[in-house]
Amino acid sequence: MNYKIFRHNNFFNTRRLTSKVLATVLMPLLLVPILFAMMPVQKTRAATDHRVYLPLVMKGGISSDNQLCPEGDQQWLCLLNQYRDAAGLPDVFVNANYADSLDLHTRYLLLNPGQTDLHAEYPSNPGYTPQGKEAGGQSNMSWKGSVDFTTTETMALWMGVATHRFNMLHPNLSASGYDLSCDGRNCAAGLNILGSLPLSYNISDTDVIYPGENQSGIPVAAFPVTWAFYMPWYGTESDADEVDLISGEIYNQQNQKIGITRWEPNHTDGRWDYKNQVVLTPVEPLLSGQTYRVEITVRFQGETLQRNWSFSTR
Repeated sequence: MNYKIFRHNNFFNTRRLTSKVLATVLMPLLLVPILFAMMPVQKTRAATDHRVYLPLVMKGGISSDNQLCPEGDQQWLCLLNQYRDAAGLPDVFVNANYADSLDLHTRYLLLNPGQTDLHAEYPSNPGYTPQGKEAGGQSNMSWKGSVDFTTTETMALWMGVATHRFNMLHPNLSASGYDLSCDGRNCAAGLNILGSLPLSYNISDTDVIYPGENQSGIPVAAFPVTWAFYMPWYGTESDADEVDLISGEIYNQQNQKIGITRWEPNHTDGRWDYKNQVVLTPVEPLLSGQTYRVEITVRFQGETLQRNWSFSTR
């Protein structure tokens, strides 16, 4: 079997625009998608596997006890809100239009299994719809070359990748939609994480850590630790507006540093990184039932900031 997982498109590539122009440009994103049947697929929104440790592209995990999220059409929403609750963020609500448009897009992908870009739709391909194309550009997408993809597995994949996690934990995300479709050979899944965000200049100025402070049940896989910074933007931002990692460590229960990789935005490429965060990722799986301590110091917008917190593994 094989897995493919892709990060969604950059939020927007606008430059400085007036609010009137922004509203004109972005209004088509709010159009209500129209659902129609294109092909027979098996809808498998209910999950059957509560312990996900993926052997290939990446290893993801779930931040809390899946038994609190029963199988069914709303399991994805329960999981998403568990992640957000652990980060101190408000719940997200269902937008049925987002789910319907994702259904169009996952059906399109199943009709075009050789397509490498999971976010795109091309008018010359079978199953193309404008609504599906829009949904693909607004969503985290993943693909599995078998028919046993589950809701818990897809959500764990996205949370296990810092770039996908960024908008799942966006403080202004208010609504979302999810779809998981399979045919006789493959499965495709999507989660809308951009559709409900406000215009760029109305984004909250805040930061989010994950795993959350004193959070338990973190998977032992090499799960990334993130400190993300969200801010209003106008198209004039530069490298100077990116968070700068000064130091970052993860300590085990014996107060020993563990091996990690560190990631931060590229401060010399002349381009502001919308996914403005620092990431510490263990190089080896963590130990089960242990408490880990995180220490990160950053410089952001002229201030030196520090966070120290702990989490524990399942």
